[in-house]
Amino acid sequence: MTDQNKTGQLLKLINESQKILITAHIGPDGDSVSSSLLASLILHENFPEKTIQVVMEEEPRGLDFLLGIETIQVRPVPQSISDYHPDLLIILDANTVNRITRYPDQARDSIAQAAPKVVIIDHHEPKGVENNDLYINDFSPAVTFDIFDLFIQKLGLKKPAGYAQLAMTGIYTDTGGFVNRNLNYKKTFEALPKLIEDGADIEKIASAVNRISDKGYEFFKIFIENLKLEKDYTYTFLPDESLKDNGEDILEAVKESSDLIRSSFLRTIGGRGWGFIVYKDLLAPEQLYSVSFRSLSTGKDVSLLAAKLGGGGHKPAAGAKIKAASVNEALEKIRQAISQA
Repeated sequence: MTDQNKTGQLLKLINESQKILITAHIGPDGDSVSSSLLASLILHENFPEKTIQVVMEEEPRGLDFLLGIETIQVRPVPQSISDYHPDLLIILDANTVNRITRYPDQARDSIAQAAPKVVIIDHHEPKGVENNDLYINDFSPAVTFDIFDLFIQKLGLKKPAGYAQLAMTGIYTDTGGFVNRNLNYKKTFEALPKLIEDGADIEKIASAVNRISDKGYEFFKIFIENLKLEKDYTYTFLPDESLKDNGEDILEAVKESSDLIRSSFLRTIGGRGWGFIVYKDLLAPEQLYSVSFRSLSTGKDVSLLAAKLGGGGHKPAAGAKIKAASVNEALEKIRQAISQA
C-alpha cells in the first residue's frame, strides 16, 4: 500500500469510528506520551462529535509539563478496551500488544470481544507486528513526527492550539536533542521551522526534560558508583538493596537518573560506543529487570542484543525485560547474550 493510500485509509477508519482509544507502550517516554496527546488533541479539534480516550498502563513520569497530560487515564489496557468498547484502537510507538500492556493475553481477548479496527503507527524494527487493519512505519525519528506529518501535513487537518510544543517535545526527546542519526533527518529538519513558527520553544523543552530532583541525584550517584568499563562497552546498574524503602517518589527518581545515564554516559567514555543500564522493574507483577541498550548510530546494532533477551527496539536504542532472581542474575544473562552475539 502506498503512503497516499495509507493516509487515505487512516482517515477512512477515523471517519467510520465514533469511539477511539489511543494507547502506547509501557514505560511511557517523551515520544509515546507526546504522540498520544498530539493525536488526541488533533482528533478532538477536528472531530468534536467523536469520543476519544488516551490510556496507558503506567503513569508518565517527568512529563507533567505536557499539554493535556492530565487527560491520560492510567489503568490496565485490557480493562480499558472491555469497558470503553472502542470502534478504533490506535497503538502508537509500539507494534505489538506485548509492548502496550503487562497483560497481553487478556488484552488480545478484550480486542477479540470488542472487535475494534486496529491502527498501528510505529518506527521500530518491524518484528512481530500485531494483527491490524492498518500498519504505518516510515522509520521516522519519532512517532510524534508521524502524527504531525500524517494529520497536519498530509491530511491537512486543523492545527489545535499548543500542538507545536507537543510535536516538538516528542521529536526532541526521541532524537536525543536532534543528535541521533536517522535516515529521515531531512523531513525532520524541514518540519522544525514550521513548528517553531507555530509556537514551539526548544529551550523550554530542553529545560523541562533534563531536570533532576534531589532524590534523582541520589540514584544518579549510585549508577555512577556501579559504572563498569569493559573493552568496548560501558554498563551500570542499581543494586536491589538501593530500591528498598525509598518512598513514593522512587519511580520518578529512577527515571530521572536513568535517563541522564543513558543519554550522557553509555556512549561517551574512552571511545566505548555502546552500553547498557539495568535495574529492577518496580511495577512488574513478577520479578523482572529492565535493561536499556544504547549505541552510536553507526556502531553496534543493540536491537539484536535486545531481541536475544526477548525485547526489541532500534539499532542504536533498544531494551528488554529479563526474568531474574536478582540484578546479578540479570547481568549474567545480559553477558551471555553479548558473548553469543
